[in-house]
Amino acid sequence: MATFALWDIAKRYGPVQALDGVSLTLRLGQVHGILGENGAGKSTLMNILFGAVHPDRGRLERDGQPLKFASPRDAIAAGVGLVHQHFHLVDSFTVRENVWLGERAPDASRLRAVAARLGLLDTLDVTVGALPVGLRQRVEILKALYRQARLLLLDEPTAVLTPPEAATLFDLIRELRAAGTGVVFITHKLREALDLCDTITVLRQGRVVAEYTPPNVTVDALAAAMIGGDLADLPEEAPTLPTASLADQIRLRVERLTVAGAEADAGVYDVSFEVRRGEIFGIAGVDGNGQTALAEALVGLRPMTGQLWLDGRPAPDGRRARMVAGVRYIPADRRRAGLALDLSVAENAILGDEAASNWRRWGGFLSQRSVRQYVATLTRDFDIRAPQSTRPVRTLSGGNQQKLLVARELGQRPGLLVAVNPTWGVDIAAVATIHRALRSACRQGMSVVLISNELDEILTRCHRFAVLQGGRLSRPLTPDVPLADVGRLMAGDEAIWERHGTVG
Repeated sequence: MATFALWDIAKRYGPVQALDGVSLTLRLGQVHGILGENGAGKSTLMNILFGAVHPDRGRLERDGQPLKFASPRDAIAAGVGLVHQHFHLVDSFTVRENVWLGERAPDASRLRAVAARLGLLDTLDVTVGALPVGLRQRVEILKALYRQARLLLLDEPTAVLTPPEAATLFDLIRELRAAGTGVVFITHKLREALDLCDTITVLRQGRVVAEYTPPNVTVDALAAAMIGGDLADLPEEAPTLPTASLADQIRLRVERLTVAGAEADAGVYDVSFEVRRGEIFGIAGVDGNGQTALAEALVGLRPMTGQLWLDGRPAPDGRRARMVAGVRYIPADRRRAGLALDLSVAENAILGDEAASNWRRWGGFLSQRSVRQYVATLTRDFDIRAPQSTRPVRTLSGGNQQKLLVARELGQRPGLLVAVNPTWGVDIAAVATIHRALRSACRQGMSVVLISNELDEILTRCHRFAVLQGGRLSRPLTPDVPLADVGRLMAGDEAIWERHGTVG
């Protein structure tokens, strides 16, 4: 069986040993899962195999012959393709233009053949920015297969997908495996790895700590290998209702909210709901049904019609005024909208709050000491693994970037937090950290509007929730509602919508 192999790979970034003697054998015609906590070295390993990062030590081979990659172009020529967690596409270009970008001699017949195989033939002349997330990911796969990749590296491929999109991706991966393509599947979702992979390797702190062959391993065993302990170390208590003194207080009231759509996201129409003090109120739904419009309207980033009240008073207009009123925001895309990647960890920790008196000295100058102390508290409380607060945020793993974003928004003790996919792309330990932080803040009176594509997160973390579909919002539901009903609401089944109705 044809193979790619990595032997004794090591890579250090300053004081951080990202990889320490990692060896792997990747077989064509198989799906090889790579699991590990944020910062375990998964993405670094894949970037080395793709020629984007050069190891400090170790070697690469294909079928026993040495490989040396000076750049990704060399890796592509050797049959390696990488689909990044954050897509590398030009939104204003068509699918065809994205695939051919940088090509010296485009091959139209090969493009059509591969596009037909992936179900993208009708989208070749569509602008990528107009496509839903699932199709944009498929365009990335199209780019790799067009370049004749035999080993396809997928970095957290389901982090941005809805369940139906993920199921479609899994069908495609199985087809690629059957055709002899090797797939490396990096994920935090343990059940996905068990369902899809032929072999699973677990990384921890830059080292291989375990290798398994499903079905001879359990979810609990995988989790224990990832975190170096037992799942009992990550308690996930069920949400408890706010106390009577809190539950009677309405923190947010939304009446007949209407917001225009933009790009690939729908608007919302005539939406009404209430969120009590201390409550986590969920918004479930398939991505692209108005989630972005709703979130941005609530935090003051998008024009709207209708009425919003905060603590019984009309909400002020504009993002800055809403922040002053205690409304904080965790956007869906931390890299585009949540963090300034080229600024330092410390600068990002106070981003938007630079004028706060907490870190201003006499005369208005920034107190570096106060900022350092604040950042140290956030990194300790949220287990943010950032060796130096002066390093750019882009040097942190995706999960540590997300924890920094959550820590910053909760650090200002808001009255209302609008959180969109707050645990997107993070490992089970980070998920537990973020959920604990949200519950703790709610016990102190904060309210949360939790907009999530993860239905399990909605059902297990929220006191009440509603379904958003095609810009309309169902009546509030409780987590004991039949799961089939929720799925049919998300799919737009009119009989179920008549039963649960809409608020208006």
